[in-house]
Amino acid sequence: MGGILKILKKVQALDTDKVINDAFDNTMDAYEEINRERMQDGVRSDGSTMPNYSFISQTVYGYPDEPIKLKATGAFQAGLEAKRNGDSIGITSTDSKSDMLEDRYGEEIFGTGGAYKKAYQDEHLRPAMNRQITEVTGLKFGK
Repeated sequence: MGGILKILKKVQALDTDKVINDAFDNTMDAYEEINRERMQDGVRSDGSTMPNYSFISQTVYGYPDEPIKLKATGAFQAGLEAKRNGDSIGITSTDSKSDMLEDRYGEEIFGTGGAYKKAYQDEHLRPAMNRQITEVTGLKFGK
């Protein structure tokens, strides 16, 4: 019976806000990577498809006839930075083209939604939370 009471005390002492915040803070690199994957798929955070490369981009610069990927030089995607601010996550790029690209293609070039959000939650956020809960309480999660 002492074992159960010991576990109960650990669970009661669990600071869930700290667990959640730490899990987000510790998975921002993964959040940035999920955003890069979404951009590479030519999808905005709201699930809409980016416009195809223009005729000029295709004929003069050799871009394919497919949705824009925001990766001409790679600097924009390489400059992605995600940070938690209270209850929300903000993401932007340190690249000098960031404001121009956001003006041209919308604020939905940043963030996650749909399958990308689910992938972040399932593959990164939830496991990070589970690890922290296990560390504090000793309880383990099944797969």
